[in-house]
Amino acid sequence: MKTVTFRQLRHLWPVYLLVLPALGLIAAFSYFPAASATFHSFYRWNGDDITEFVGWGNFTRALQDPVLGEAFTLVMMFIAANLIKMVPSIVTAVVIHRLASDRSRYLYRVAFVIPMIIPGMVWLLMWKFFYQAQRGVLNRLIEATGLMRGLGYLDTAMPAMSRTITPYVQRFIDPVFGSLWGFGLAGGVILALLGGVKGIAKGWLWWIGLATGIWFLWGPASEGAPAWGLTGAFWIEAVGHPGFAAGLVRMTAVFGGLILLGECLRRSEAGRSVMKWAAGLILLAFAVLVICSAIWTEPTKAFGNPAAPPGWLGREKLIRTAIIFWGFPWVGVVSVLLYLSGLGNIDQSVYEAADIDGCGWFRKFWNIELPLIMTQVRLNLVLMIIGTLKGWGLVFILLGDTGGPGGVGMLPGLYMFRQAFNVAQVGYACSIGLLLFLLIVYLTVINNKYVRVEK
Repeated sequence: MKTVTFRQLRHLWPVYLLVLPALGLIAAFSYFPAASATFHSFYRWNGDDITEFVGWGNFTRALQDPVLGEAFTLVMMFIAANLIKMVPSIVTAVVIHRLASDRSRYLYRVAFVIPMIIPGMVWLLMWKFFYQAQRGVLNRLIEATGLMRGLGYLDTAMPAMSRTITPYVQRFIDPVFGSLWGFGLAGGVILALLGGVKGIAKGWLWWIGLATGIWFLWGPASEGAPAWGLTGAFWIEAVGHPGFAAGLVRMTAVFGGLILLGECLRRSEAGRSVMKWAAGLILLAFAVLVICSAIWTEPTKAFGNPAAPPGWLGREKLIRTAIIFWGFPWVGVVSVLLYLSGLGNIDQSVYEAADIDGCGWFRKFWNIELPLIMTQVRLNLVLMIIGTLKGWGLVFILLGDTGGPGGVGMLPGLYMFRQAFNVAQVGYACSIGLLLFLLIVYLTVINNKYVRVEK
């Protein structure tokens, strides 16, 4: 990168002057609101005439707010579901890429670009109509195809599956990992271990995540005690809490064993391959277990009565299922185009060599195409996590600012909006936004640091 001296700047000032309007607009409409939100997160502020300095009070309240805690738990469930919803886009891109006709591939690309001109708000309103009980397309389609009987079966089968899986989770996963979320954390730990113990020891982000996991999975928060405090007395009491001490011992045993095993395996290529497979299978199993055991846990009794079609947005037990089902068949326009760009860079000689070796369609996908588009998969993973954590427009359009009946669809972003504009607690909303920002930055840095693509 060339360095411009002050003497050279005299001749280049018109170029920098042209950049100033854009920088001014970004500063006025992006950086200044962010700085104002950070400043006011330390105040009791109603957005107008009340400004009282409360220090860390808003953050303490946010970390002890049960509604916000449920909102973060729900958004983590959606992230687990969205991991599985990434698969159809990959499969669709591979199918289009393998079309023999160049013209057909071009037409499909155009077909995927056309929906991008439709405003996102229009899509959300269409889905709201889609879910209506009496006139909605979904219920009419279910009745016409006879799927209502199948849903009635799932209404019994899914809770039964949850009741079957939950005891095994409580018996085999909870004692070892603290909870199902600790099991997912173990998959992330194995991925982190690919970089070696020295990298982990130097990674302060890693230690923040692990300490947070201990605090909420095995420490005072898991025992129903307050999860956070800023007084010396609280910390003395919390560190002396028997749950924290027991959790620290359990964490040392479980994750210490994982670290030792990972350090032995990563020294060979076969061992590293085993670690990648183990981490992938654990994270996949975590996502499946969350969906099967934590979302549809009780019968809704909403299916089987033609006179009363299921109210997808009016029944507490159906709302989360409706939100997860949104976007079916889950073929993202941008995702497919990204995957197609990666697939288009694969040299034809690779396929010719695979044909000579007798590779079938699945081996080509698993050993050639999927590894060579992992850069795009990694990018979509980052975008998915960020979009899911900060997104709330879908729930707002479908359910309103309350998150639906019983607030079962409340998300962190929606709760922040409600606190700011309905309750006039703008300072508290700013603190929620700042916590959400820090979580997004943390997960993004972790992903960029540990989820690496090797070609």
